Amino acid sequence: MKNSFKMKLKKVFGVIGVTVVLTMLMSFLAAMGIGNKVVNMIAGVVLLALNLSVLLQGYGIISNQILKPLANLEEEVRELTKGNLDVEITYTGEDELGSLANSERDVIGTLKTVIEDIIGYETVTPNYK
Repeated sequence: MKNSFKMKLKKVFGVIGVTVVLTMLMSFLAAMGIGNKVVNMIAGVVLLALNLSVLLQGYGIISNQILKPLANLEEEVRELTKGNLDVEITYTGEDELGSLANSERDVIGTLKTVIEDIIGYETVTPNYK
């Protein structure tokens, strides 16, 4: 899947990992008294700000691209479980959730076909029980 959630999260958490390692290295250098303390402190603050920025981006990806569409899909499936076969599955992404949404659309189509077949059969043979 070309827009995989997993790929997006790997990028975000990869950057977090790099910045965490750099922050630890800066802390080690500062603790050992190596280098200019002011430069180490400024670098530490910059890396901390970068970590926070990447964490917020990761939260945004998780929230906007996973949790919200998943909540919408859950609501649509709840309508389906109530017997509403006219529910529209709205998610159309080309990722894992899009694949799930397509499967739900297939389920709705199959249910409609089966029900139409049963109703048609009962209409043709009304005395059959």
